[in-house]
Amino acid sequence: MAVGVVLAAIAAAYAAGQAKAAAPAVLRAQRFELVDAEGRARIELSMGADGRTPGVRLLDEKGELRAELNLWSDGSPVLRLADAKGRARAGLLVRTSGYSALRLLDEKGKDRAGLSVNADGGSALRLADENGKDRAGLSVNADGGSALELADDKIGIRALLTLPHGSGPCLGLYDGNGKARAGLLLHPDGRPALALADEKGEERAALRVLADGSPWVMLYDREGKLISWLPEGIARPADALSRAILGAALLDALATPDVIESHIEGAFEGWTGETIFKLENGQIWQQTAYAYTYHYAYRPEVLIYRTAGGYEMKVEDVEDTIRVKRLK
Repeated sequence: MAVGVVLAAIAAAYAAGQAKAAAPAVLRAQRFELVDAEGRARIELSMGADGRTPGVRLLDEKGELRAELNLWSDGSPVLRLADAKGRARAGLLVRTSGYSALRLLDEKGKDRAGLSVNADGGSALRLADENGKDRAGLSVNADGGSALELADDKIGIRALLTLPHGSGPCLGLYDGNGKARAGLLLHPDGRPALALADEKGEERAALRVLADGSPWVMLYDREGKLISWLPEGIARPADALSRAILGAALLDALATPDVIESHIEGAFEGWTGETIFKLENGQIWQQTAYAYTYHYAYRPEVLIYRTAGGYEMKVEDVEDTIRVKRLK
């Protein structure tokens, strides 16, 4: 009997050794399932329908998909997370191009928030309402410029605050038709400017402060023609500004001898340092302050007015002014 026991032990050891040696080093298949104690599939590892895109699926005890990780055909990984009812609530994507994005959804499947980073380094955050419409956005460009957008549920952007790289902040306000109606700007040197537009988006009024501290008030008619003007030293600023707010024209200010209104003779190409300007009224003026501005126009309107420090010249459609002296 002892001999039989020994032989049985030897046979069992041999059989175990044979089984171990026969175990494959690699298991190959297109689908695997990991089940729980009740035999329910809880983890699925498979290739996609095309046989080229692998994926991993995690399921809860009710069989609802709660998490899924896939690799797209271009090599981009995608992660999806779902709630207890199997509804997608979050997604994370990283494209091979370098673009990455995070999406957050509500129980109805509507996008409510998104965060993305572009391949060039720019980033953006957007927030949406219950209908999935973007209502707020914050972005930073690759060059460092930034912007904040606020939108309604019908038209789109109603307020836009930007800070371009190397420039000053700018705030734009839009009406219910998407037309820009008001703009507030700070130049890089700190000079403020305010512009008001009509229902067509055409500028009708502007208020600016020049580099020397002189205030400007400009009013335009519906054809875009400048009808009122207030440089410092022509009228009392408080009185003139009040009249502008009330809608009264400042034609008396324009009629003063300290204001010259004419057209530049022929082609205008801006100023470079000591540029000479010939007016159609026969006067000749010359630039006295160093500055460079390029703007081409033919026979543009020009306003020359006296300030405490001398004469300033404003050319139609050119935002900056230039200090000038009269030669003729």
